[in-house]
Amino acid sequence: MSQNTPSEPTWNPETSPAGVSASEVPGQQPEQPRPAQEPAPAPQQAPRQAPPTDPELDGHSSGPGAGVWAALIVGILVLIVLLIFILQNMEDATIHFMSWTSSMPTGVAMLLAAIAGALVMALVGSVRLFAVNRRVRKLEKERERIKSTLR
Repeated sequence: MSQNTPSEPTWNPETSPAGVSASEVPGQQPEQPRPAQEPAPAPQQAPRQAPPTDPELDGHSSGPGAGVWAALIVGILVLIVLLIFILQNMEDATIHFMSWTSSMPTGVAMLLAAIAGALVMALVGSVRLFAVNRRVRKLEKERERIKSTLR
């Protein structure tokens, strides 16, 4: 029986002390730097197309969002400030409007003026909303006509 003994020691990473590289181990050749591999060519992609519209979403309107809640919170805060204002201004003030004369607390008079201003703004806003809604209906009819033409 012959014993197979190596003539030179070989480097084993499991039994070698930490920090010893293969170039420091006798009998081992240091690794030659490998040539950099060229990156694989990117696959050709087709040009992106717009996704088709979902017919189930046509005519769908979303519900109230975070904006409604923010407006509600701001409205409540304004109401609280207005109530404090009214309670602090309870002195009577004489109001003259055309031939009408009235005496009421200053805070209440200011509240009535704010309500009148809000009503005027709501009237102007509703006229604008009416015009926008009419335009949207016309555009929706035109869109449906174009869709039926394209089919």
